[in-house]
Amino acid sequence: MRFEVKCKQLDELGRGICYVQNRKVVCQGLLEGERALIEIDKNHVSIIEILESSNDRVPFNCPVFSKCGGCQLSIMSYKKECELKTQQMRKLFPNHEVPAILGAQKTKKYRNKVIASFSRGAKGKIIAGQYIANTHHVVSSTMCVYQPDLANQIIKTCCALMEKFKIAPYDEDKKRGYLRHVLIRLSSFDKALVTLVSSVADFPERKRFMSELRKAHPQIETIITNVNTRSNSAVLSEKELIGVGQGYIEDVLCGKKFRISSSTFYQIHQEQTEILYKKAIEMAELKGTERILDAYCGIGTISLIASDHVKEAVGVEINKASIRNAIMNAKLNGVHHCRYLAEDCTQYMLKAAQMKEKFDVVFMDPAREGSTPEFLKALSTLKPEKIIYISCNPETQKRDAAVLKKHGYHIRRVQPVDMFPRTLHVENILLLTQ
Repeated sequence: MRFEVKCKQLDELGRGICYVQNRKVVCQGLLEGERALIEIDKNHVSIIEILESSNDRVPFNCPVFSKCGGCQLSIMSYKKECELKTQQMRKLFPNHEVPAILGAQKTKKYRNKVIASFSRGAKGKIIAGQYIANTHHVVSSTMCVYQPDLANQIIKTCCALMEKFKIAPYDEDKKRGYLRHVLIRLSSFDKALVTLVSSVADFPERKRFMSELRKAHPQIETIITNVNTRSNSAVLSEKELIGVGQGYIEDVLCGKKFRISSSTFYQIHQEQTEILYKKAIEMAELKGTERILDAYCGIGTISLIASDHVKEAVGVEINKASIRNAIMNAKLNGVHHCRYLAEDCTQYMLKAAQMKEKFDVVFMDPAREGSTPEFLKALSTLKPEKIIYISCNPETQKRDAAVLKKHGYHIRRVQPVDMFPRTLHVENILLLTQ
């Protein structure tokens, strides 16, 4: 059935909220204030015609935009997007002065990490792309404008080689097939690490597949097979086999070298990451005499970049592979006053507090879920003068800041950064002090 509607606002997924006969309906592709003719077929809503468009609308032609959902704000001007994100952050932190979000110069082809899932299309042809939201149905997206050209080309070549060598994509329902995903990491020097996620270690024609893939794209420095037999949504497992190269690529961030492997946490927007880390260090007002703790340190990015401004840095991370990379990254950069430990950070902070170790500043950058009450309590026991909290989920960051407030820490500065242009996601930095 068809209805004429007016978009009231956008929901948390960037979809337009409309009302049909007093019933809420969400429609991908509408902006606030727009009138449109829509069609509702069971639970699927599609736009037939936009009758009155917003001044903030910009042309965006992508055949899978309404299905993919990966770049919700592509139909909105970037200026308006930054205004929207700034407004969202001001609503989230109403009692604090929130400056405008630090926008990006590069809003396309910025993703240095790309994951595509393999499947069969309607005609049985092998396709690769993203899952439609809340499903395990793949929508082909080998020409995504937010993925660098090299990544798109590698994905297309993988599909062609799977057809050539008759390598079936893994079918989750039937538990048959081989290749599940391809994960591509790109350095700022246009070098690539390719991880083929397979249900078995030795899928058919594996060596020929890798040889021809690298021949087609000589920018590929290393190819890894990640063997994932699990039935959950995790892309990577812990079992990996290096097929080509050394198993890593190197990149430069804020003048420091970093070794990156398949499972390494590394921010996806190179230019914005430099802005993020420089702003975080600036907010810490380091004078060169401080001892800092890099909690959830990963491969040591924050502590190594901050190392020029501190007396000593300690990085703590439970993932042993990440700590090995962090130690290597310190050696690569000739940094001798950064120490890295493979420990649970909560337990480390409790021990450090018991031993009366002093940290002037703690940098923390947890996963989207935020921190645990135990971590936050241990952090307050350590009693650093300043906490720099970086988060890709300001909602959980605000929740954690409320817990820290009970332990005597208060938000002094807020600074959002647009790490994910054309999506609804916002990265945010908080400075908290006693």
